[in-house]
Amino acid sequence: MNSRLNSFNPLWLRDPEFRRWIERVPNNPHKAHCLLCERDFIIGDQGHHALKAHAATHRHKMRTQMVSSLKHDRRSSDRFPSSPGSSSSHGDTFDSKQVSPLSRYERDDQLIPLLDNGWNMVEGRDAINKTFLFQSFNEAWSWMSRVALAGERMGHHPEWFNVYNTVQVTWITPDCNGITVRDVKMAHFCDSTYKYYK
Repeated sequence: MNSRLNSFNPLWLRDPEFRRWIERVPNNPHKAHCLLCERDFIIGDQGHHALKAHAATHRHKMRTQMVSSLKHDRRSSDRFPSSPGSSSSHGDTFDSKQVSPLSRYERDDQLIPLLDNGWNMVEGRDAINKTFLFQSFNEAWSWMSRVALAGERMGHHPEWFNVYNTVQVTWITPDCNGITVRDVKMAHFCDSTYKYYK
């Protein structure tokens, strides 16, 4: 029985049905990677039907609902701010009372590994930044999508600048006007996710 394996179609990255969650798998043209589910799946001989089948899985539907819910909660909290002293009802969101700038000891312990791995202190600001280089714009965009989803779950978002295959990322917590544990966590996430593209 002969079955022809389909390769990843670059047009899927522009298709409104798939582009928010699909990306290539490096060195394997017969697989695709789901940013929401954080896993690869085989395209096989089904072509775009494999993407539709994956989107119909329970895991993918649950992740889609989770992201939609987070976005809705962000919009609701913007319209109805919490009263002073109240805490968020969402486990993945934070208010300014939950974070504070890193102490001197914490800075030595947590920032040095990042600085040794290519992160830099921003001149004139208590912030860290790093430049990431990719093989193509699609790779840069898919990496940014992963970071954006992780930031959305944490309730923390980067300052960044993208030109073609280059992404410059800055992490700072505006509520504290300094570096907090959230910035450290997201910087490590950037590095660990970037390894996927090397």
